[in-house]
Amino acid sequence: MQKKLSNKELVAAGHEFAKTLGSNMPLTEIAKLVSELATRLDVALVATTVAIKQRDALEGK
Repeated sequence: MQKKLSNKELVAAGHEFAKTLGSNMPLTEIAKLVSELATRLDVALVATTVAIKQRDALEGK
């Protein structure tokens, strides 16, 4: 089982992935990494949306 990466490690892995896309990296590892990147991006977008709504509510918008 693959260890859970921190956000910083995942970003670094994503950059490394982009550099080695044409290499012999196993397809299953590529799929796992892309899935994890997508999940974290989704979570970040939801958190940003909630923060913006809270800010707007505090400002009376």
